[in-house]
Amino acid sequence: MTQISPDRIRAIEARRDELQALMSTGDLPSDRFVAVSKEYAELEPVAQAATEVRRLRQEAESLAF
Repeated sequence: MTQISPDRIRAIEARRDELQALMSTGDLPSDRFVAVSKEYAELEPVAQAATEVRRLRQEAESLAF
């Protein structure tokens, strides 16, 4: 099984947050908004899974001590 690095998890979450912020400004032209919302829709399930991986790793670390 391939592991995802903590840096990659942070990058995924940061990009999701950036896309959310872009969509919430209301300043995007319609074609750019469509592109950003499409990327967000594709990234959000991945970001949720990455966040869960991070949470489970933290839980495992806390149980190891």
